[in-house]
Amino acid sequence: MSTPQEACHELLGSALILLQESADTALDDSVSSGLRRALDVVKRHYRRLDRVNRLGAVVALAGLGNVGKSTLLNTLLEMDIAPCRNGPCTAVPVEFQRSENLEIVVFRKGDLPWTLPCAEHNELRRHLDWLAQDAPGESHRQIERIVVRSENAHLPPGLVLVDTPGFGSATIDSMDSEAAGGTHDESLLAGLQRAAQVVWVVLAEQGIGQREADFWKRHLSDWCDDLAVTGCEGWSDSELVRFRKRFERLFGRHCPRFHFVSCRDGLGIVDLRHRLQELADQELRSNATVESLVQLARELSGWIKELPLKHRDVWRRDSWLRFRQGPDPYLWKQQLVTLLDVSYGS
Repeated sequence: MSTPQEACHELLGSALILLQESADTALDDSVSSGLRRALDVVKRHYRRLDRVNRLGAVVALAGLGNVGKSTLLNTLLEMDIAPCRNGPCTAVPVEFQRSENLEIVVFRKGDLPWTLPCAEHNELRRHLDWLAQDAPGESHRQIERIVVRSENAHLPPGLVLVDTPGFGSATIDSMDSEAAGGTHDESLLAGLQRAAQVVWVVLAEQGIGQREADFWKRHLSDWCDDLAVTGCEGWSDSELVRFRKRFERLFGRHCPRFHFVSCRDGLGIVDLRHRLQELADQELRSNATVESLVQLARELSGWIKELPLKHRDVWRRDSWLRFRQGPDPYLWKQQLVTLLDVSYGS
């Protein structure tokens, strides 16, 4: 029997073929357009699953400098390990992995990895504080990424959490030299290339600016389903709703899931941990993808029922029959067929 991830991949591929062939042969332009919009959603899921298969469960925390990414990571892990200061500090991607060993592995440009064993967490923190900071000098510029390995019950097995440099944060070297205006964006983008999914972090009092929304659309829209809003201490339910309604329009159809969190009083931390567990677990991740497909099928079913009667046979007949008759080890396709079988009946 295929694994949940393999079955999910096959289901997405079958849905892509059904939507593509039906859109290509639709006689009405509005029907073709509607099917292609659904096709774009399924393609997005397909690309993400391919990325997870290639990179594994690597989740990056990304956002502007000084919005609380490192503080959020420390809170999630219940460990004061990621460097935090009153100002942008993380200069290179720092990956946190669960391991029986307590060590730091430093990856330098054109050099072999350097492993630094640590006797206890305070020693690890001191080394990491120096290695990950933004400091002038060739030794820091040669560091590409840092891997931190430790035993932590809040880090699900197989999950890698990545603390990334702040988007738009100026480098120390650029402020101290003629290269003024340089930022950590290159290092950030390099770190994001290693991530299968991204949690975008914003500060509640700052909101989401157009520059951030543009960055999300350009670099993250396919890999980011989660937005963590930090600094929500004391916010009422109505304030949380108002924040979501104000900014969700920036993301269009692919609006991420909002997580309102507070590192001071623990608001939303448990829910965000559960979400990370879902991203780390193959079966939970596949189930979440199927739930998204089922929701899309509900929307398509409602749309088809609103079409004029002569246009309701939206599915290319041979494509529909192949879709129905394909393998369905977890009965996921059966849910979709039940919803989409508007044209031909069961």
